[in-house]
Amino acid sequence: MGSKAKTRLYDLFSQIEKEFDVVLAENAALHEQINQLVNLLPQGALKLQEQHPEVTPETGGPMKPKGGKAVRIFQNIRNRPASSKLVPTLRYPTLNAATAVREYRGHADGIWDLDVTRESLVCSASLDGSSRLWNLATGQCIHRYVGHHGSVNTVRFHPSRDLILTGSGDGSLHLWKYSFEAVMDHGDRSGELADTEVTSTIRQPIQELPSHSEPVSSVDWLSGGERCISGSWDRTARIIAIDRSEIVTTLSGHEDEITFVQAHPTRQLALTSSKDTTFRLWDLRDAMHSVNVLQAHTQQVTSCLFVNDEMVVSGSQDRTVRFWDLRQMAAPLNTITTDSGVNRIDVRSSIIAIPLDNRDIRLYRSNGERMGRLPRNNRRGHRRLVTSVRWAKDNTLLSAGFDHVIISWSVPT
Repeated sequence: MGSKAKTRLYDLFSQIEKEFDVVLAENAALHEQINQLVNLLPQGALKLQEQHPEVTPETGGPMKPKGGKAVRIFQNIRNRPASSKLVPTLRYPTLNAATAVREYRGHADGIWDLDVTRESLVCSASLDGSSRLWNLATGQCIHRYVGHHGSVNTVRFHPSRDLILTGSGDGSLHLWKYSFEAVMDHGDRSGELADTEVTSTIRQPIQELPSHSEPVSSVDWLSGGERCISGSWDRTARIIAIDRSEIVTTLSGHEDEITFVQAHPTRQLALTSSKDTTFRLWDLRDAMHSVNVLQAHTQQVTSCLFVNDEMVVSGSQDRTVRFWDLRQMAAPLNTITTDSGVNRIDVRSSIIAIPLDNRDIRLYRSNGERMGRLPRNNRRGHRRLVTSVRWAKDNTLLSAGFDHVIISWSVPT
């Protein structure tokens, strides 16, 4: 294709994006008007019959590092959320006691993943090829890591050391070190710095772990922090010994790309979820690594988490979230039905936060009791699909989206 044709193609995609932005803004304004009217109704005046919403197409996974600008623009368009229907929106009251506390800005593209520490640090993974370390209290960026050659799709803090593990669309796994002294100094100088100012840029990892042949979608640390687990589009998950930078075990069996992995915080167990509509529970105590396969959903499973020692929760693009008993996993304990695709969920103290393709964030209890949705209007909330949520301390919930923004919420529980 000639340069003139490429330029013309880019211009056409840009025009399409602008048209989508206009439609999205109009849709947001209409939803705000609807929500204002609904909030004026007396409690109990509106009773709607529960119904199963239609299922929308999948939104796809992390961007592959190849394809150029045209493919990049097309993927952004393809991943835009479908507007939610009127009836399902009215079924979910706004949790007005929840407030948006702060926004964290600096990424130049959508954010795929988040992690948080007890020391009030936040780390983000973005399609712009960088991972950023943020001060939770001030919203300021402390470090920017740019060592990968593709999108950064996943991030996890080491459980006890000042290390961060990131996985990329280029298939690489990097371990990089942050300076806690810089974090403390940054907090002392917070009044002198702009919100988007970066203290330092880190360009090289302290350690490169064995790469996957396809993009890395998710990582986590096993109990103790001596080993990590990585999941990839190559349909495998790997257990890697950090000290030897060596693959200890390869977990295979999924029939499609792996979307999420999680290790149990204290036991030798791991979860993997996939686009093949299943998630798997792996027992890492024996050499055979026995596995339970759950045909959990009708579309790709976007995440699965240990709620406690007896329960697992899974979320899917089929618009459902399901709770499972580890002792008897033949059928789900509870099923939550939403009106949009479910992305990377998080749970704490039996309260589950559910980020959706339609830009909503819903809160439920593990018994299926509905708490409500976080406020969203023209002044607060995400403007594109919400990709990930993470609970922090003091009833703080963090959310990230394709609008390049992280938001911290104060949520009464």
